[in-house]
Amino acid sequence: MNKQNTEPWHVLRVRPLFERVVETRLGKLGITALVPVQKQFRRSCDRTPQKEKILFSGYVFVHTEPAKRNEVFQAGSQVLSYLTIEGKPAQLREHEVSLIKSLSRLGGPIQIIPQQLSPGNQVEITSGPLRGFCGMVVNLPGKQRVTVYIHGLQCLAQVELRLNEVRRV
Repeated sequence: MNKQNTEPWHVLRVRPLFERVVETRLGKLGITALVPVQKQFRRSCDRTPQKEKILFSGYVFVHTEPAKRNEVFQAGSQVLSYLTIEGKPAQLREHEVSLIKSLSRLGGPIQIIPQQLSPGNQVEITSGPLRGFCGMVVNLPGKQRVTVYIHGLQCLAQVELRLNEVRRV
């Protein structure tokens, strides 16, 4: 078995609309990269052209040895960072990558929905005057806001926050 096949896949954060460019540049560097796309038909007034839709906007999946992990940044300034989850680089197993590849071959339209917060999730406030306080999501009144119970204040306080101001713990 090839050593590279035992290594997990990692997820690069890249500037949106530059996924294919980064994929090509990584290939020239000898790094296996994947940008899953799906062919979709878009109906316009007089024709139905076929277009490729990138399934995971802003991400490129890479498969490389640990010693070569930092070489991905040679692909250009469009490579922002590795995606991290709870402070560790996100890793995908081979069967998850196979699932992603299978999704791109499906005929019907696919919508990728990131995991959202739900009532009962523990969160930490990451910005603003309440930064560093932890709490629990009480309800989700809208797509862009959450209400959080703040434990650190020793009282019941509900605060409207944007989703980008909290992180799940």
